[in-house]
Order: sequence, then C-alpha cells, then structure tokens
Amino acid sequence: MEDTDLVAAMMDVVPHPIFFKDALGRYLGGNAQFCAMLGCSLDDLVGKTVFEVAPSYLAQTYHDADLKLMEAGGSQRYVSSVKFGDGVARRGVFYKSVFYDKAGEKAGLVGMFYPMEFLLEVMEL
Repeated sequence: MEDTDLVAAMMDVVPHPIFFKDALGRYLGGNAQFCAMLGCSLDDLVGKTVFEVAPSYLAQTYHDADLKLMEAGGSQRYVSSVKFGDGVARRGVFYKSVFYDKAGEKAGLVGMFYPMEFLLEVMEL
C-alpha cells in the first residue's frame, strides 16, 4: 500500500469534510465527505481555488481566513457557512492548520468543516 492510499483511507473514515490546499490556495485534495458536501468529484476539485467552487460571498470569507492563517502560521477556528451540493447553505465551524514542507517552509493548509447539524445531533445523544 502506498502512503497516499493510507492517507486517503484515513481521511475517508473521518465523518467530517476534510480538505487541503497548497500555499497559493489551490485544492490539493479532500476526503469523500468533502466532495459529497460540495456535490463534486475529487477530479473537479483539485487545482481549483475557493473562487471556482464556492459562491463569491463565501469564497471571499474563506480566502481572507486562509491568507491570515498562512501569514500567521499555526491554526484557526471560525464559524461560517458552506453551500452544499443540494444548494442549501449550512452553518458550521471551520478548523484549519498550516502544514510545512521538509525545509520547514509553509506549504499549505489542511482544514475540516464541522456542520452545526452534526453538533446538534451529537448533543441529542
């Protein structure tokens, strides 16, 4: 098994949408839940920016948060919405963190969207 197969399998087992981008904000990938949330395939996503996959008012929010994170490093958390593949915008929490290359330079970011719907379901358990 290749490392990429292992990483993909680990990401797909997580029940939340996970994505990762390069330092220029282009999607490098995402898990099955992320693609299902957006209603697109991984091939449709890779290489695109948020401005190509999200409505402009949401894309600008994501882009601004990404720039701030890439400048500061570390991680961030914020509440926003995502327009799902069914056309409905849903609120949730984004968790993002910078990742680094072997030389220690910022190489991009990895993120997860935690839908409020899921929080409410968990609270009912």
